[in-house]
Amino acid sequence: MSVSDQIEIVIPSSEEHRKDILSAIKEMSNSLSRMDAEKEYIKATKKFIKETYDIDPKWIAKTLNDYHKDKFDASVKEFEEYEAFYETIVNMKNDATSDAGDDDE
Repeated sequence: MSVSDQIEIVIPSSEEHRKDILSAIKEMSNSLSRMDAEKEYIKATKKFIKETYDIDPKWIAKTLNDYHKDKFDASVKEFEEYEAFYETIVNMKNDATSDAGDDDE
């Protein structure tokens, strides 16, 4: 490997720049900590709903996602398209199976 292929990390020579970078890293770390706490809250709330109302967490997650992203209508349309696709493919398979059975008569 040539010297030009090696990775270089630029280390700021200014103490002020190094302090700014460290401050930014600390703030990003704090942000990650808040994100972790929020994820734990969501997980605990899903568990509470499951235990209290016996609702499958996948439906809680789906509802949360549709609500948060305001995409319920898109989810319904996607399911309708999937339903049509599934029925077409499965009915084709069932039709082919029945056609094959007709040959035996």
